[in-house]
Amino acid sequence: MEYLLFEILYQGLNYEKMRTTKHIKSKQIIELRKHMALLKMVLHLVNAIYYKLGNDYCKAIKNNITSIIKNDPEYVVKYYHPLFINDNADLKSLKSKVLSIDESIYDVDDGISSIKSSTQTQEDKIESLKSLKENISEYISDVVTIDQNAADAINKSKNDFYEKYEYLKPDIEKSWLEEKWDSAREWCKKHWDSFVEGLKEIINELAAKFIDLIGQFINTAPFAFFIAGLVITFYPTMKFIKYWTKKDLPGADQFVGLIGAVDDDNDGVYHIRQDWFQSWAPLGYNDGYDNVFDSAIRASGNTMDKKKSVEFEVDFDGDGETDKTYMFWSWKGDYMNLGAGAETGIYEYYSDTHWLTATDKATDMELTLYHNGEKLYSYSPYGDENLWNNGAQWWITGFDARTQNVKAEDLEAITIIDFSEMENGEIMYEAFKDATVSTREKGETDETAGWSFSDETYTATLDWKEK
Repeated sequence: MEYLLFEILYQGLNYEKMRTTKHIKSKQIIELRKHMALLKMVLHLVNAIYYKLGNDYCKAIKNNITSIIKNDPEYVVKYYHPLFINDNADLKSLKSKVLSIDESIYDVDDGISSIKSSTQTQEDKIESLKSLKENISEYISDVVTIDQNAADAINKSKNDFYEKYEYLKPDIEKSWLEEKWDSAREWCKKHWDSFVEGLKEIINELAAKFIDLIGQFINTAPFAFFIAGLVITFYPTMKFIKYWTKKDLPGADQFVGLIGAVDDDNDGVYHIRQDWFQSWAPLGYNDGYDNVFDSAIRASGNTMDKKKSVEFEVDFDGDGETDKTYMFWSWKGDYMNLGAGAETGIYEYYSDTHWLTATDKATDMELTLYHNGEKLYSYSPYGDENLWNNGAQWWITGFDARTQNVKAEDLEAITIIDFSEMENGEIMYEAFKDATVSTREKGETDETAGWSFSDETYTATLDWKEK
């Protein structure tokens, strides 16, 4: 009953506001009008309460309900006239009944207070909900704005980051084209080494074939005569260069450096750098080179000797088949402006007329040179961190610029090769020793002369005095 009374009063108090609202629905007004008769009765009740209590709150309720009835009297009379025929009598009766209510049975003051409290609580809830709705709407708007701004900032930073570090971009962020490009790039990266190695093999093969043909051409008598003629023509200049190098005049080191010769110890003895152009495998060595050098040196009045070791076949994988064939090639004699010198290198078989540089077989080598019994130098570079491959030698050389115009037969060159420091050295040592010994058993030859072997240290020594 209390709730019904509150609902009637609440609708009545807000009737005037609703009648002046442009967008109020007619259904709502009709509903309110249905309660006019009850409002009339409530008015009488309020009058009774007012006369008893006389407070301002009841006066306000009375005034609002009275205003409702006055603003639409025709409707009230038309539909609710029968209810108000005996208006005065009913009013007096109601008033009397209200005033005579025993407070022990029902406290009118408590009822009024309850109605007031309920009305105010409802209004507070409505206002709170309205305020909450507005705050929520504002919060959502702010969140959306902030989120969008954050997303824009993140995307910009992300794009800048991926532009600088493209390889860190996850696949989910990539377009279809980017994924295809990355796949192609990854494939190229994966197979790049194989591609490079394949390309190198092709280039090296073509170069080796070409140099082989060149070697065959320069290994002819006509070309030897041509070289000798050049040396004779420019011999005065060559004599000056010899003197220049011997006395170590300014610029001498730079001049011999053009062929990769260096004098690290400043003792007048030059050595060819291991990483110089001669280390390119296809360049290798052949008899054509010897023909040129020998012709040039003989034209200058001096001599040079060469010495080839036996060719030895190596089976690295132990399957009984030859994998590669090698040979040691040695020289001693006059080297024009470089003076008295000697050298020994290891080469890999390419053809009957050309051998490849075997830099992969670089190892510990030692070279000592004597001239008429006098030691010119002893060179053992292995272990020197300042040199190529920690001082390992595939081609050990030494040239004493202080000793000029020598004959090959006056020189003794001793070369020691330590196979224990070579890749697959033990296999290489056994193959070389077996080939040398088996050849020697058939009769000493120039290829086998001067070579000795130590199984304890896996070393081979060439003591070369004469051709």
